[in-house]
Amino acid sequence: MFTTPCFIRKNNLELISNLKNLGYKCNPYLGFNIIASNHFYKGNIYSYENDKYLIKNKYIDCGENEQLFLAIAALNDDNDYMQWFITEVDQSWVNQGVYCPRGSFILCTIEHYCLDKFSSSVVPAHKATVKELVEHFKN
Repeated sequence: MFTTPCFIRKNNLELISNLKNLGYKCNPYLGFNIIASNHFYKGNIYSYENDKYLIKNKYIDCGENEQLFLAIAALNDDNDYMQWFITEVDQSWVNQGVYCPRGSFILCTIEHYCLDKFSSSVVPAHKATVKELVEHFKN
């Protein structure tokens, strides 16, 4: 289930397509701002023009920042797909010439759980919080 209602002050087909790829269902009558929420039904995209309602009901206002909007809209309890993780230690793979400093953001692009993979074999990491995503993607 998607965990964090949010909205963006723009609307385009690419955003709608990206939300569909995350598992949202699309309202065919979209216009104005796009809302990603579980408010009415599991994983729906809505359009709404009353910002006061959204802010009062604790929807995250992403302005026009598409990266932030998609990062927050991806947060869910069902899987880790397209969610951001933050490394908790410095890690290096000398034989591959790769260094991953503590605090690096890593995007999970598989449809299963990344947290188990990160904690057991790659590098300890935690799922980014809304606060960490806002700070990372701020304009």
